[in-house]
Amino acid sequence: MEGADIFQTDIEAVYSRRIIDPLYGAKITAKIGKATFGFLNTLDEAPGREWAEEDNPYLGKKALFNIFRAKYDLFGNSYLGLLMPSRRFAGASNQVLGIDGSFNFKQRYNFKFQGLGSYTTTEEGKKLRAPAFAAEFNRYSRHLSLAFLIEIYILIFELKLVS
Repeated sequence: MEGADIFQTDIEAVYSRRIIDPLYGAKITAKIGKATFGFLNTLDEAPGREWAEEDNPYLGKKALFNIFRAKYDLFGNSYLGLLMPSRRFAGASNQVLGIDGSFNFKQRYNFKFQGLGSYTTTEEGKKLRAPAFAAEFNRYSRHLSLAFLIEIYILIFELKLVS
């Protein structure tokens, strides 16, 4: 997808290739000063298609995807970002809210982070909430580069948008 880089984050919360057969779709991206915005909306018919081997219990139903992303440029390739993807299908829904950032300083150091919260409602009405977090610190030099990375996911963390 052209312009998809606006939706990319270290924890892959947006995987647009899961949108297979859109009935319609709209993508808007804009840069206003130091702020960059992206919005994607599509209604996908693929989950409600007929299956070859068995009956699809979701026959005729469509999945609605909405993805909003904003990034604000700070200094020296540094930014703060907000991500809000969601998917609704067959009475179930999943929304993710995320914040991320990357800070470059003294030409040799970089600190990146991302925090996400997943909010899922199952077809049965069960509500699941879970966080995910990643942070990375890098030091670059001519002869030595060092990196420290930590990622924390709660086992019930869901990104139904990508599955």
